[in-house]
Amino acid sequence: MADEAVVTMVARMRDEGASAGLRSMGNTVASETMRLNDFRMTLVATGSALTAIGSLANRSNNEFLKQASTWLMVAGAMSTTTGAILHMIPMVTRLTASLRQMAVVQAILKALSGPAGWVTLGVGAAVGVGAVAAINASNRSDRAGGVVNINVQGSVITERELVGKVKQGLVLNGQRNNGTGIR
Repeated sequence: MADEAVVTMVARMRDEGASAGLRSMGNTVASETMRLNDFRMTLVATGSALTAIGSLANRSNNEFLKQASTWLMVAGAMSTTTGAILHMIPMVTRLTASLRQMAVVQAILKALSGPAGWVTLGVGAAVGVGAVAAINASNRSDRAGGVVNINVQGSVITERELVGKVKQGLVLNGQRNNGTGIR
């Protein structure tokens, strides 16, 4: 869908007499978009073919072919999955953008609905700020003195203790080499 929009935009730029540089950029975008689509389709087609060949080879009585068929089917599944994921990424990106736009529209509608909408927006904003503050506080407390699973000769030490030991080692090292960093 977005690919069609790009091609339409490029055609419109060509028809409306865009500058040579802009036309060149538009043609590059259109050709790269088509190449990406071809690549996605090739991955899916290759994966399907490898899976089919692996399935046929698995029916053989030859033990080597049976082993090879497993690898062919794995490669086919990976290729098909990669192609499918490459198809899904732009769709998820468009869905995310649409959901953001919908949230903005809903907020505007609430704001225009009068005092009841204002109260709803205020409560929502307060809850959002509270959630962000709670997450930040949790992260700060984890960094400040939480237990970090770092095994130093069989003991578990806190991050603060580890940082202190590293600083102490750096200071001692600096004193040994007169602060030059050269031994």
